[in-house]
Amino acid sequence: MDITIMREAFDQLDQDAVEFLYKEFNLSENDFHELSEDGLDDLYDKLCDIESAETPGDSTPLTERLKMVESIITIVGNYFSEALGYDDEFDDFPDEEYEE
Repeated sequence: MDITIMREAFDQLDQDAVEFLYKEFNLSENDFHELSEDGLDDLYDKLCDIESAETPGDSTPLTERLKMVESIITIVGNYFSEALGYDDEFDDFPDEEYEE
């Protein structure tokens, strides 16, 4: 199996987050570690779907499930963005020359 940026990003997760993924998506440890780049992309998209669907529109407290999902999205997303050279200063566009 080749190591990909997405694999590296998911490898940043702590054991609690990884075990959450096993349970949430009915994955064995082996299944999780054998996911391809596309499989990891799909997993990330599913996490984003959960976040979108379950984020309250008011001051309702976040569920533990949603807190974990948000944490995973943040860790994976930040690693992935950093690895690709994205910069918040420029609205998440990759570091490159900007034309005005």
